[in-house]
Amino acid sequence: MSDSENSKGTILFIHHEFDNLYVNKESGLFIEHYASKNYDIRFIVPNNHYEEANENWSPQFKLLPLKKDYLDWDQIRDLIDSLKEKLKCVWIYMNSGIYKKMIPYITEKNIQSVVHMDAYAINTRKFIFPFHSTSKTMAKASVVLCQSPRMIKNFLSPKVKKKCVLYPNSFNGAKIKFKKEDVTKEKVLLYSGRLFHQKGADLLLEAFMRICSKIPEWRLEFVGTFTDQKYVNQLKDKVNTNEMNERVHIQPALSGEAYYKKIASASIMVVPSREEGQTNVLMEAMHLNTAVIASSGCLVHYLLNNGECGLIYDVNHAQALDEALLEMINNENKRLKFIKTARERQNELFDFEKNFSELTKKLEL
Repeated sequence: MSDSENSKGTILFIHHEFDNLYVNKESGLFIEHYASKNYDIRFIVPNNHYEEANENWSPQFKLLPLKKDYLDWDQIRDLIDSLKEKLKCVWIYMNSGIYKKMIPYITEKNIQSVVHMDAYAINTRKFIFPFHSTSKTMAKASVVLCQSPRMIKNFLSPKVKKKCVLYPNSFNGAKIKFKKEDVTKEKVLLYSGRLFHQKGADLLLEAFMRICSKIPEWRLEFVGTFTDQKYVNQLKDKVNTNEMNERVHIQPALSGEAYYKKIASASIMVVPSREEGQTNVLMEAMHLNTAVIASSGCLVHYLLNNGECGLIYDVNHAQALDEALLEMINNENKRLKFIKTARERQNELFDFEKNFSELTKKLEL
């Protein structure tokens, strides 16, 4: 949005990654709401993402490029200072390590802050951001967005708990124009997301190759961003070497209606991550009537209601994914049951208007 005399001020977004779909899913409703109220929306973009960002977003949003390929605090502080009194709010994704410096800094300047907590931080043994060490910082934030009740519970400070809003990663399903009920289901196992080692696409490919002779009518499709090209090439080489080209397809990420139709047309969505937080694609599948299988490496027990809304398999068990795939493929009634309970769960948990209204009430914009 361009500057204008009618602008109420600027809202700045900071994320350690810049992907147009990712930003849209996490904060799209927030962006649209405040853009419609004449706030200027600006994104800080690391140098190595500027070309992509400029192509996908400009001139819709103002981009503030950095000179480095990461979120450098000194440069970001200078950008904040350059906006002066125009800057009203900063939305920062917690996985950006600069949040501990930024939140106290902008609070002193009477700038509000929305901190989007990272589910991955509490779902691994590493505990990248121990919650007990963040309370002092988070107490200065205006709003703390948490993806599950477990995240709110982990804050011991009552002062921080009062600032928390349950705001799961997801998307505004009302924007999907096609009727999901009219989409024909194909015998497809779908992987959707970034392609690199942590996401476990290689584990899914290996499992499919082990069981493919038992399910001759089924295909496996990988659709996503080629985050690690070497890793993607290894997947493609394995497909070629084993002459699986007709049954395994690997393609770049889709967007918009094409992306959602791909999910809706698949019979099963598989999330084989070695470690991950609360992944977006599960919620999209739940909304689009696609049965889901997810590894225990993801923060999914809350989302899938401990296995009532989809299969959860042990990521540490070598054959567990094979068994989960065959169980879901060979039991259509189970898939339909999961689709029904997942849709009910999604409607129960992800009330956008409710979650969003709680967020806006805590902000003085």
